[in-house]
Amino acid sequence: MDETPLTFDMLCNKTVDTKGVKSVVVRSTGHEKTRFTVVLSCLADGTKLKPMVIFKRKRKPKNTFPPGVFVHYHENGWMDENGVKLWIDKIWKKRPGGANRPSLLVWDAFGSHITEATTSHLNRCDTKAAVIPGGLTSIFQPLDVSLHKPLKDHVRQEWNKWMLNGQKSYTVGGFMRAPSLELLCQFVVNAWDKDDILWANNEQEEDNQASSETDECEEGIDCEHDSIPGEHVSDVDESCQVTAT
Repeated sequence: MDETPLTFDMLCNKTVDTKGVKSVVVRSTGHEKTRFTVVLSCLADGTKLKPMVIFKRKRKPKNTFPPGVFVHYHENGWMDENGVKLWIDKIWKKRPGGANRPSLLVWDAFGSHITEATTSHLNRCDTKAAVIPGGLTSIFQPLDVSLHKPLKDHVRQEWNKWMLNGQKSYTVGGFMRAPSLELLCQFVVNAWDKDDILWANNEQEEDNQASSETDECEEGIDCEHDSIPGEHVSDVDESCQVTAT
């Protein structure tokens, strides 16, 4: 399991134009710095678990989200201890064949992963955590090493297709609005379902939360508890197959 940031606009760092031009106009909605968090997880056999998407909001979104994604919200759009508990309850506990089986969960030393409360929550579902030491995530974390980049490449392709041919809305002043939260989730679902991400294209079973969900903070849990800003912010990958200009 690992978290990775995405942006509402997935711009490329390369364009195609006539040689020698001094400037190139690149279309966007102006939200290339607006971030949200995607939580990815998979099993040792290649089974991909439902992604969790965390948006920067103070209240539960009323949107209707696509199947295949679990939507959470946080005032800063980050993963925190409460978010980790939700991921355990909504994703990890409902993995195929995972009920009441001793398991090992591999993740990094991010603060919310290693709190006493998180450890206790894992123990209650018979799971032990193998924590990758700080500074070694880029070597030993499979998601960070092999999956984040192809996922972002595919999300960028989805964004480019929407920019080129998708239905858009505009403000009174004529400015293009950012992709909706539902559409961003669909980008993530489509990207995560690609055959070249992992060596299997498995989905969670129908009875394992096949429908989309949103969550509310449990009573007594502090939803304002923040993770450390930027701890999971990585460089946006540079490759691009479709360029919107």
